[in-house]
Formats: sequence, structure tokens, C-alpha cells
Amino acid sequence: RLISQTAEGVQPDVRDAVGDYEVFDGGVGEREHADACYAAADGNSFEWTSGYQIRFDHNDAEADDYLITPPFDFTPGYYKVTCVYQGNGAHFQMGLMTDAGNTSSFTQLNDINVPNYGNFTEQLMVKIEQAGKYHVAIHDISGEQVLINPKAKLYVDAMREQEKTLQYEYRVSPLYGPEDFNHNGSDKPDGVTYSDAEKGGVDVVDYLNRTDYNDMTPAMPVKIEWTKGTLQYVNATIEYWPKGRESEKLSKSTTSNSVEIDNLYSNTEYEYRLITDYDANWKSATKSFKTADYPRPINLGTLRNVRDCGGYMTSYGKRTKQGLVYRGPEINSKQIQSFNDPRPANYTEEVQRVQDEVLHIGVQLDLKGANDNDLGNSSRTKSLLEPADYVNAPSTSYENYLNSQTSDANIKKTFNLFANADQKHVYFHCQGGADRTGVVAFFLNAICGVSFTDLIIDFELTTQSNNKRSHMHNSTYSHMPRFLYNWTHMSCYDANKSVNENAVAYLMTRGVTMETIEKIRSVMIDGYQSGDTENLHETETYNTAVYQYDSMGHWNPSN
Repeated sequence: RLISQTAEGVQPDVRDAVGDYEVFDGGVGEREHADACYAAADGNSFEWTSGYQIRFDHNDAEADDYLITPPFDFTPGYYKVTCVYQGNGAHFQMGLMTDAGNTSSFTQLNDINVPNYGNFTEQLMVKIEQAGKYHVAIHDISGEQVLINPKAKLYVDAMREQEKTLQYEYRVSPLYGPEDFNHNGSDKPDGVTYSDAEKGGVDVVDYLNRTDYNDMTPAMPVKIEWTKGTLQYVNATIEYWPKGRESEKLSKSTTSNSVEIDNLYSNTEYEYRLITDYDANWKSATKSFKTADYPRPINLGTLRNVRDCGGYMTSYGKRTKQGLVYRGPEINSKQIQSFNDPRPANYTEEVQRVQDEVLHIGVQLDLKGANDNDLGNSSRTKSLLEPADYVNAPSTSYENYLNSQTSDANIKKTFNLFANADQKHVYFHCQGGADRTGVVAFFLNAICGVSFTDLIIDFELTTQSNNKRSHMHNSTYSHMPRFLYNWTHMSCYDANKSVNENAVAYLMTRGVTMETIEKIRSVMIDGYQSGDTENLHETETYNTAVYQYDSMGHWNPSN
């Protein structure tokens, strides 16, 4: 509906154009024409039901299919697009297409996740700059279950899209975008803002902001629903496990006909089945779903900012393992008055349940020091995550981590624990799980060959549940640009080497041995063999000039 000016002519009502709808099956690459929508060649596409509704049958398979309206003659202006949908666990992209038979003409306008069953209405504003014929299109990609919340997903997608423009995926790279070098990242006068072209790069605060409570949504659950039919039961149970690993089976019970499951591994195919208390010998057929390739968030009671350090692709062509090392905030048994804000008690029975059933943490590594003013907290001498050990290795953050303010002994203690994470899973934290924790996570993932973009993603996701953490801006809370500047100007740093190699070089100056680093890799990287070499996937798509951080922590040409 055009809302900013009078439309020329009458736009067709979609219900009057049923015969003109088209089904395009992106997975098979065929375009179908019919008087009504029907399943395309993969059996997983849109189809018409009564009442002019369109249904998508996921059929336990990954989706890549488009629902495309007839063309609309749009004149320049602002339009309101409304989509009403009903679903459970569905994932759509809504956008415009200029050619109904060519998916490359699809321009995404919004990302829609349907976490729970019910009716939803999505409205967005669309600016049409050039008159012409446009199709409104819905792209169903529901086959994979996204475990991070929708805003975090959009942020990660934007960062990964930006990564395609980098010359060096596994080196420290200028993530601002080349346009940003001109103004050196300095502030403009009050009331003057940078255009997108001037700003360049993906800024996390354009996607995540703690002031919006929805950004703090914990891990998104996967909902499994069934029809009770003739089953006469009081309690029903869903058993689920990673495919091929039934020994890791978990279960969740209910008295209804659905359950929600959280804390699943990312990028993993799961199998599941239904059993009931009505017939001990009856089990449903085994079905499956797959979780999407995003960082793995953890629901841990009322704690925020908890996530798995694993699951990332590395320069060795192998992924880091999930379920071994976790990062997050402190766990308190009572409220603590520290600095200017009270820190609430957050240890609950739910925290211990997740520890017992899912995490199995063997070591709680506390990075806080005496200056945190919480020495009276029982969690400072004994882990609340029973039966985990408690280890204190006080650390500092950002540029202070690079100097003697963090002792060699504590850095070695920290990385020695990571080297044994297969024997005792590690949960490491400072106060909020942001700065000290963020720097340690940066170096842990770096020596495993995680790309620079993913290192920054892991750092910046803290913005969902804490104050802004950005690689683009120094602030009261975050000094990541200064940290990168100081690190990339140390004598042990070589701009011609990978992030991995430079992280190793730094840690070795602090006394971490190559033997420890190799053990960490063998523990953390799935299938890693000592002596494996990096494949850096370098391209020539980016400006070939060499850029370095200047003293303000911003990128500039070095020559």
C-alpha cells in the first residue's frame, strides 16, 4: 500500500490473482506455473489451501523455495508491506524481485523468524526509487533451526557478507570498509552524521542494542509438536540426540502435545522420537531437524551473555568442537555491591540443572581480581557449578592484557586449563563476561585458526546483553580498537602472517609453550593432527594496499 503519495491506477488484490501466482523451487531450479500453487519437484514447496491461504510443508527437509506474487506497478515512493502468517519454527525472508524466474533479482527487505505457534503480522516500510514492475516474494529457508535471536542473526549475516569482500580472511583485516579511512574514525561536530558510504563496514550497534529488551532474548528453542490423535497418555517424552550419537540422548517430557528444546549444538543434525507412558513398547518413527550455522548461545537460568566458544570454521578446514569451553558472566550466590551497581544473585536450581544435564563443566575459571570488591562472595573460593573445580587467574582486558598487568603465570594457568578441556570442560568468566573474558576468548579462538571476522563476531555479540562492545569505536567500556592497535604494533607481530600465527607468537612471549598450544588445537579442533597447516583462502577482491591501526585505533594506509 502506497502511503506517501497517490498511486497511479489500482494495485491488484492478491486474492484476485490466484492463477498468476508462481512457485519457484530454488533447490531444484525449476519454475512452475499453475492455477494454484502446488509442491514443486523436491516436495517441499508452497501449496494452496482453502481460504486463500498458502501452506509450506517442510517435510523434515531444508527449504529453499519462493512464493512470488503477480507483478505490481510501483511508482516512486514509500510503501507499507504487510505479511500475515501462521507457523511454528518457520524462517522466511521477505523481499522484492524484478524477475520472477531469477532468484538473483531477489532483494531481501526483512528476516522473519516464527519461534512459536500462532498468528503473526509483519509490517515494514519499503522505499521504491525507480518506477517499474516488482514482485513481492517470500523466501522460505525453514529447514534449519536458527538458535540465536533474529537481530543477532541479521548482525552475523551482515558480518559474514562483509567478509566476502576481504582479501585476507584469516589475517587482521580492516573491517570498516575502505571508505572509512578518509575520516580516520574521528567524531564529526554535533548534529552531523556520517553517510553509509562514509561510515563503511558493519557496526554492531546498527543491529544490537541493550536498551531494546528483545536484543537480550536468550537462545531460541526448537519446538517439536505432534497430533495426539488416539494416543491415550498422561506424560509424553521427546528423546533427542545428535545424529549418529544416540549415546548423548537427552529427553524432555510434557503433558501436552509439544515441547521446546534449547541449548542444542549449532550446525548439527538431530534425530528425535516420541514415547509415552501409555504403552512402554511404543515409539514413534524417528525424525530429524538441523540447526543452523551460527554461534551457539546457552540458556543458563537468569544469566545473560553465555555462549559456547566452539563451532567455528578454522583455517585448517575443520571446525572447533562445541561443548568443551564456555564463556559468560560471574555466577553469584548472593547480591554483591561492587562499583556503583549491585550485582544480583543469579545462581539457581535451573543453573545447576543445565550444568548437570547439558554443560558438565569441570572447571570454573574466574578471571576477576581483588579489585572487584566481592571477596565475601562464596563463589570466589568454591565453584557453585557442582562438582566443578574453582580456579582463580586474575586477568585484565584490552591493551592491559598485553602488558605486565596480567601476569605470565595467570596467562599460562588459563591456557593450561584449555589444553585439558576434553577432560574437564571449562566455564570462564569475569564480571559481565565482556572485556577480560572477551580478550581471552579472542586469543583462544585465534590460536585455533578462527577467522578474524568470527573473532570479532564472538566479541561483539556481548552487545546483546551488556553495554556496546565494538571493534569500530573505543568507549568507556570497550577498548577493542586500542587493543588491536597495540597488539599489531608489538615486536612479535608480523602483518604478513595470519591471526593464528600472531596469536601464537604473542602467547609464547608470555610463557605459553608450543606444546600447550598444539594440545589445545588437538582438543578444540575436530580432526586436528599436529603439524596440520593453514589454508588461508586469500583472494584479490579487496584493495591490495596494506592497512594498519593508527594510534587512535583506526585503520589507515601504511604508505
